[in-house]
Amino acid sequence: MTSQDDWTSARPGDPDPFAPPQAGSQGGGQAGPPPYPPAQPYPPAQPYPAAPPYPSAPVYGTPYGYPPATYPFVPLPPLATWPYRVAAFLVDQAVPGLLSLVGLAIWLPGYIAFVRTMAASAEQGRATMQAVPIFGTAYLVMTLLSLAGLAFSIWNRAFRQGRTGQSLGKQLVGLRLLNEQTMAPMGAGMAFVRDLAHYVDGAAMYVGYLWPLWDPKRQTFADKMCRTVVVMEGRRG
Repeated sequence: MTSQDDWTSARPGDPDPFAPPQAGSQGGGQAGPPPYPPAQPYPPAQPYPAAPPYPSAPVYGTPYGYPPATYPFVPLPPLATWPYRVAAFLVDQAVPGLLSLVGLAIWLPGYIAFVRTMAASAEQGRATMQAVPIFGTAYLVMTLLSLAGLAFSIWNRAFRQGRTGQSLGKQLVGLRLLNEQTMAPMGAGMAFVRDLAHYVDGAAMYVGYLWPLWDPKRQTFADKMCRTVVVMEGRRG
């Protein structure tokens, strides 16, 4: 055995007894593990390919191939014939026409008296104003009655007919004015516009008023412009 004196008396250059045996040494010990091979460098990273663009969302049409919905969904009432429409129009014009006739009956005598007074004044060579108050009063009354008739027509044919589809004349005859697509009343605003569009019916020698006689939908020019139809109330085709 090696004593402590032998450890302490070792000289420089002597092998270290505690050092592990070297590979291939003949010191009787076993050879150590072989050294690890040098690490191989990683290949350079390849860039990721660009993602393909997402396809656009398909445009969906009518599901399951059903045809597009059309208005109206219920059978249409029979369309109003031309004589019924004329009768309803005459009823609607009865009140404004009566007021206009009363105003004219009041204005005309005053106008005649005014003309006679002015003619007598010319013959006498002096002016007189005796008939002026009578003529002015008659003209004022006629104007007020005309405005009253106009107000009645706006209420009857615009507000009443626009909300319910029936003016007084249409209600009496049994007709109703409806939108041809929704089969609902058209509203006061569009009813007023339709009345204004009747001027187009009269502009072409009143042919527009006669158009329902041969038109498939029995429409006047105003009906075609506003997309309205007049139907028989309470009866379905």
